[in-house]
Amino acid sequence: FFRPMDAEQLQLEQALLDCSRKTDASYAGPFKPETPPPAIAYFAWAVAALFYTFDVALRMAPGVLMSHIQRDFDATASAISSALSSSFLFGYAAAQVPIGCL
Repeated sequence: FFRPMDAEQLQLEQALLDCSRKTDASYAGPFKPETPPPAIAYFAWAVAALFYTFDVALRMAPGVLMSHIQRDFDATASAISSALSSSFLFGYAAAQVPIGCL
């Protein structure tokens, strides 16, 4: 079942073993991906959390002001919810093209 290795396969095997034996911290190796510094990872997480918090606040604000909006615009709850839902839809739809280009 086993064939003897030819010279090229033997060199490749030796090269892989040499790479795995290196312990230098600056050597990333052929299969080891570089990880970002923790500061960048925490910053990216903080930005994502900030956008999520902002989105939650935007979605909650109309619910708090619903009675005032109904009184001021003399509208029913279903009319206001339809207007707010469509404003979110059109706002997100308009943002798709510029965000997609990033």
